[in-house]
Amino acid sequence: MGNNMDTTRGVMSGTMDQFKKVFAKKSNRRMCTLVTSFIVGFIVLYYLIRILGYVHG
Repeated sequence: MGNNMDTTRGVMSGTMDQFKKVFAKKSNRRMCTLVTSFIVGFIVLYYLIRILGYVHG
């Protein structure tokens, strides 16, 4: 069990290091913000369409 936790901790540490490298440059940060905004926008639009469908349907 402890061995699995050590492996997971190592993977998460590597992932966080990669995120730090990506966000180190301003252009990469801007691109990530843009992609995140699009994803959130699509999710909001999806739920709005579902809610309106239930109201009119």
